[in-house]
Amino acid sequence: MTTPAKAGGGFIYFLAIAATVLWAGGLTAYTLGFRSHVGPFEDEPFAILILYSLYRRYRRHVGPQEVTPLRMGLRVLLLCGLAVLAALSLLTVRLQGRRSAGTGPEASGRTLRVR
Repeated sequence: MTTPAKAGGGFIYFLAIAATVLWAGGLTAYTLGFRSHVGPFEDEPFAILILYSLYRRYRRHVGPQEVTPLRMGLRVLLLCGLAVLAALSLLTVRLQGRRSAGTGPEASGRTLRVR
């Protein structure tokens, strides 16, 4: 006598459907951004949303932990790194906007000196 097979493969199909939707959504977002000449992180709210969702995913994945100085230091370091990346992205976008509008120092013939 053999035991009947269990019908529990629904989770695999759920993962396959989720991966397909994410893949199609990524291609759609890339195509729409390419056609409208928008880079992936030129839209500040979108970039902040992505960074925040990555941080939330990290927090949920690691789970609730007791607060130790090392872990708290790592979290602060991670958040500071994300803040610096977001600030650099924002600064780069603003500088590129000035250059394209012709209001930056390059438009007047002056150059910036760095000491």
